[in-house]
Amino acid sequence: MADLTLSDTLCTTAPGLDIGIHTDPLVSESLAPVDPLAKGVFFWYKEDSLDATQAPLRPIAEVVERCADSVTIRLYYLPEDTPRGRNVRHGKDEVLASWRSPKLPVDDAMQLIASEQGNGAVQVVTYRAYCRMKANQKRFHFVGDVGAQQPRPMTYFVRDDYRDMQLEARDATIGPAGASTSLQ
Repeated sequence: MADLTLSDTLCTTAPGLDIGIHTDPLVSESLAPVDPLAKGVFFWYKEDSLDATQAPLRPIAEVVERCADSVTIRLYYLPEDTPRGRNVRHGKDEVLASWRSPKLPVDDAMQLIASEQGNGAVQVVTYRAYCRMKANQKRFHFVGDVGAQQPRPMTYFVRDDYRDMQLEARDATIGPAGASTSLQ
């Protein structure tokens, strides 16, 4: 499968975990336990803002690579968390794909995922997949709960990217651990 971030497969919630993960929609979700740091897993990320007077940023992170001792993630920002802010062109559930790819130690990433469990599952799909999903939800809205279904993750779509040289420079000065991962 090509780049999972830009694929048109839908994301589902990993069994027993409050994270999103790319899966083939034709394959059962309960086949095997999912590694919370597997490639294609989404989770809420927390990092300090460049301006100390502002609240911490809350981007969505996607695992793009995992090595024995580190995890490389890609960040997705809500438009209002960028210097340009949200405008009329942005969709309600739109995020911007960042050019940043910070590396985190595996232990820090696991601790971050555990601390963010209460914020709900999240997933990012392409605009095309998002439109298809929303159309299917509208079309089949009459289908009621069948058995015990998992709660649906919050779904965002990406159709644009975002580059912030100040955050990239901060990553370079902090070193391989990437952005601050304070867990207060």
